[in-house]
Amino acid sequence: MKPAEWIANRSVVVCSGPGGVGKTTVSASIALAEAKRGRKVLVLTIDPARRLANALGLESFGAEARQVPKERFIEQGETFEGELYAMMLDTKAEWDAVMTRYAPDSSIVSKILDNRMYKYLSDNLVGAQEFMAMERLYHLHNEGDYDLIVLDTPPTKHALDFLEAPKKLFQFLEDGTFVRVFIDTGRSGGMRLLRVGTTAVFKVLERIIGSSVIHDISEFVSSLEGYYEGFRVRARATNDLLQSEKALFLLVTAPTPLALSETRYFHQRLIEAKIPFGGFIFNRVHSHYLESETHREAAEKLSNEEDRVALRSKIEKDPALGEQWAGLTEALAQNFANLETLAELEAKKIGSLTKLLDKDQFVVRVPMLDHEIHDSLQLDLVNDHIFGETIQ
Repeated sequence: MKPAEWIANRSVVVCSGPGGVGKTTVSASIALAEAKRGRKVLVLTIDPARRLANALGLESFGAEARQVPKERFIEQGETFEGELYAMMLDTKAEWDAVMTRYAPDSSIVSKILDNRMYKYLSDNLVGAQEFMAMERLYHLHNEGDYDLIVLDTPPTKHALDFLEAPKKLFQFLEDGTFVRVFIDTGRSGGMRLLRVGTTAVFKVLERIIGSSVIHDISEFVSSLEGYYEGFRVRARATNDLLQSEKALFLLVTAPTPLALSETRYFHQRLIEAKIPFGGFIFNRVHSHYLESETHREAAEKLSNEEDRVALRSKIEKDPALGEQWAGLTEALAQNFANLETLAELEAKKIGSLTKLLDKDQFVVRVPMLDHEIHDSLQLDLVNDHIFGETIQ
């Protein structure tokens, strides 16, 4: 199956993979292509570059969905039948929204939002970004405003951190002895009523960090109790969604040793977790130079007989030019040979991953572009390779 066929009936597409391989650009390109086909699409990204926002016709990405203007695409003669929206995940803002949206009691919201421990953890807790990405995805999908949500996952060294971070966070918040102690202190109304076995511990902590900090921690953890069940329910629902036929995971990668190693591991974990997986998108690939029609045309111009005759005539008149030309052509030939060797090595690496796929899954290549993505035409070029060139 081709990428477009895989994506056509999905309501969530997750672009995952190693960091630094262009996941955000690929996510935006896929979202743009689906919007042009007539769907109402949201691309939810983590840390987009300003130039990517500009390429979509936006000043910047924000924590609220912003519609991408169609006019610039239509003016270029492109068909744009749907709607495209873009949003950036703001971890702190999402924490605040979750605390407000699902508060068991409205009186508890300000107590949590003003708590020093909450302010620190909502920005710095390990796994918080992944946790909030899951919460945001759940909320957006549950509202049903979009035909398709394309999610650019947080950069991570571990394949399923995006799915596993909420579970680990629950274990810390709910199951750890450290947290249970604070919940008990919060219920009892203060540290004076702590169990005997913990009093010495808190005396030490009090000397180190101060009683007010300990009180903030106790109050924060105690206030979270009313949220636990909701956290569990939503995380379970989101996991069910991502393991259903409504969702599709794509692994975006690059033909470098580290990225390939991580991608192989990512793929294995996705299969073990029974996550619906469509295929690999290799970004920034060095192609065989003469496979490109543009490059073939350039090569034909260089081999034009009239041009060669004119060049020989100039060299005969100026021997120094001949020496310069000889050195230049030798350097160009070596550079060309090096690039062809690199392209061949990358093709073999891509081929090794292709063997891991089922028959209906795909591998596509997006070549190394001459410039960074800064306009819609270059996003279209990325799409041409994602949706137009399928190896398998």
